Amino acid sequence: MNIKLLKQYNLKFVKTKDIRGNIGFGVMSTNGKGGVSEFLDDIILSEDAIDCLSRIKLYLEGESPEFDSGLYVSCCYANIYESKIYIRSISPDITYPIDIVPLKDFHDLLEMWRDFLIENGN
Repeated sequence: MNIKLLKQYNLKFVKTKDIRGNIGFGVMSTNGKGGVSEFLDDIILSEDAIDCLSRIKLYLEGESPEFDSGLYVSCCYANIYESKIYIRSISPDITYPIDIVPLKDFHDLLEMWRDFLIENGN
């Protein structure tokens, strides 16, 4: 796991347990901000992370699909433009990106999150 990259984006992967003993997983922002943490936190299955990674890989290899509606999770969505990913809120009141991240960094963060989910049986 690339701790330096996690620190750069103020992210922490956590495993939690509720009062019933149910295990959960999450991505926390260590500075209270973040579109990246919100986007990753909404991906709760490793299969969904794998799907996102395969789409991002096309862009990294210079093969952008003819039509791509973006990446969606319940709280936000992301559009890829050139070498960056623009994470936006689904709220119509927020018209600006809540985070803009180099695509390679986002890919690496998503890979780490996928690995964390797989390592913990999700």
